[in-house]
Amino acid sequence: MKTFELKRTYSTDRTTGTLTGPNGYTGTTLERPWKDNKVSISCIPEGTYEVRRDRVGRFTWFSIQNVPGRSNIEFHLGTLPTHSEGCILMPLLDLQDLLLETQGQPFTLVIKKA
Repeated sequence: MKTFELKRTYSTDRTTGTLTGPNGYTGTTLERPWKDNKVSISCIPEGTYEVRRDRVGRFTWFSIQNVPGRSNIEFHLGTLPTHSEGCILMPLLDLQDLLLETQGQPFTLVIKKA
């Protein structure tokens, strides 16, 4: 299983990040700020997660599995923190490149502070 690393930078109104992976993949991310993992208003905790291709979720890109205290966390398209209810937002081209890089297979996501 491939491993991707998300290095985050936290601020009061948003969390930005860089997602890197094998073969030189790089993408940008945007999330809500850290608010103690509160549902719908906080980014998810740092940690290691399994990510699966999501064909039935709200946005049908990727679903992040087993997030403590949370459900229905996805990678999806968005340009403002308010476009998320706790999910990880990415530009469309970065999402498409991630799908190509993973070939739709599950992958490991490691989230940590930059």
